[in-house]
Amino acid sequence: MLHLSYITPSFYPAVIYGGPIYSSLYACEELVANNVNINVSTTNANGNKILDLDTIKQVQNKLNFHVKYYKETFIGKFSISLACNLWKDIRNSDIVHIQAIFSTPTPIALFYSSLFHKPIILSPRGALGGWCLQHKKSKFKSFWLKFLILSYKSKITWHATSEQEKNEILSLDKNAKVFIIPNGFEPGIRYMPSSKNNNRAKKVIISMGRIHEKKGFDILIKAFDQILSKYPDSELKIAGKDDGEKMALTNLSIKLGLREHVSFIDHLEGDKKNEFLSDADVFVLPSHNENFGNVY
Repeated sequence: MLHLSYITPSFYPAVIYGGPIYSSLYACEELVANNVNINVSTTNANGNKILDLDTIKQVQNKLNFHVKYYKETFIGKFSISLACNLWKDIRNSDIVHIQAIFSTPTPIALFYSSLFHKPIILSPRGALGGWCLQHKKSKFKSFWLKFLILSYKSKITWHATSEQEKNEILSLDKNAKVFIIPNGFEPGIRYMPSSKNNNRAKKVIISMGRIHEKKGFDILIKAFDQILSKYPDSELKIAGKDDGEKMALTNLSIKLGLREHVSFIDHLEGDKKNEFLSDADVFVLPSHNENFGNVY
């Protein structure tokens, strides 16, 4: 049986980080179903908070593979316990699969994997898109890529989720070994008759995703301001966990005089998500960059 060390800065149920959390979970479940022994090494990071210990225990008991949640020393930044102990997880593996680029577990995992001569797969998870590299701390990101990631490039096999992401990787290293496997996901969508009156004039526009500046919700709100001139009774509903942008978007809607027409809803699952989708006229997500885009 193949023993895989799966290393990621965050893992289910840290759903504030959106699609990659579910993609990672489903990938691990599918690998286990195909006779791969999975050991996940991660942290208890969950946005600006940490995961509840009881919730972690519930997840660990439910899954049919092992997940080790190292304690974050600086939330969302660094885990001393992971840095000191990750080598033990990697030493006994046959192959190491690392998730993310600009997270501290990544260069730590690359170092230990190289030290123990383990084959390495690296998944950028959308971090190498043009907007992502150029937006905020671009010089720091260039330094990080050059000295902490690409210094191991001869030992890395890259996993891309789309042709676009493959090209982003090759733009960094034209000789990179890259394979494409799209994200697997469980949509959980079933048909539900709309509860709204189809004859009414009001139009409902929706969007979903973690409330982060990358998703371009500011563009959507500004565009919605123009929609109202033609459909004055329209509504814009945005669903997703706040990842640091909700206050700015709320202030923008107030500034544009749209507060009564724009509403923010927390993360939705199951029938609540189905109802949200079925009652809408239009779905919009003007993201600045998506390597795959689970929400689409």
